[in-house]
Amino acid sequence: MRINNEKNYFPSLTGVRAIAAYMVFATHFNPFTTPMYGIPIHELVHKLYVGVSLFFVLSGFLITYRYYDRAIFNFKDYVFNRFIRIYPLFFLITTFSLLLRAIFEHFDSVSHFLSVYFMNITFLKGFFSDFFFTGLIQGWSLTVEETFYVAAPFFFHLIRKTKLSFLFVPLLLIATGLLLVRFFSRIDFYGFLDSYRLLFRGTFFGRCLEFFGGMFLAIVIKESRGFRPFFSMTYLGIACILICIYLIPVKTKDTYYDIGLWDIVSGYLLMTISIVIFLYGLITERSIVSKLLSTRLFILLGKSSYAFYLIHMGYFVALVKLISNDFLVIFLLINIVAIALYSFVEEPIRRYLLRIKAKRATAAL
Repeated sequence: MRINNEKNYFPSLTGVRAIAAYMVFATHFNPFTTPMYGIPIHELVHKLYVGVSLFFVLSGFLITYRYYDRAIFNFKDYVFNRFIRIYPLFFLITTFSLLLRAIFEHFDSVSHFLSVYFMNITFLKGFFSDFFFTGLIQGWSLTVEETFYVAAPFFFHLIRKTKLSFLFVPLLLIATGLLLVRFFSRIDFYGFLDSYRLLFRGTFFGRCLEFFGGMFLAIVIKESRGFRPFFSMTYLGIACILICIYLIPVKTKDTYYDIGLWDIVSGYLLMTISIVIFLYGLITERSIVSKLLSTRLFILLGKSSYAFYLIHMGYFVALVKLISNDFLVIFLLINIVAIALYSFVEEPIRRYLLRIKAKRATAAL
């Protein structure tokens, strides 16, 4: 099967971002209670946090597809494009959230507030267990994303030299992370890389497999090594994802902070392979799923999914719960506000910064 390598936009991949965000939301606000739906359903929904893995694989694919084989790679432009996509809305929501906490809940001291604020807005908090769940709780995943963004050009260089980099670079990253934990777990420095759970749950060292899975998919697509199987890759991928979710060990209060080999195999390795299969299907097949995710509604929801993700936990949800505790009402209201934030804050800021950059480039000529 020949794939159009000139295509730089896949509508269904925009729509699937909404699905990933909604999976995480369902985990945090699991409406399928044990008494009403039973333990298996409740636990299955609770493990939909793998939506974060879908985000990571998708990021690996998109960044690689857009930048891997550019004849001239402008690192400054690359960083600028990543910055205006991620940082402005994150900065505003994080600052607003922490100021509200300072007003209504208070911090132990000004220095405590400043340290929490600094660790959050610099994306450093994901490396420190003492700060991991401070500020914008879900912001830890952006620490992982930003680490990948910074390192991606270096990975491109290695992969262009040898495709074996897909094997030895992730192994090297994981080994480096293990050594760092072994060393820093003996040092009391705000919980910096102090546990294997932190390593594999919340740092790029432990989550690199997901990004490299996306990178591998992008290069397969770019080099037109597509094939036409006798079955649907889209539905195979969905089935594999569901099986992996089932296989992921259920955490209890006693095992919540444990991380074992099967957690890594089922939650990262097998899940990454499953997501890659699913995304390959979305890109190369015209299925009901790809058509649905390519509709205007899902594209809008996908574009606003970043705002949705940033506000789906925290003070905004607390305000929504003053209106209703109903899961669907909360879900709808968060979506409405997320669309408004995307349309009237996120996108206007991005376009404004692009205009400023264009004016400066013109003036420099």
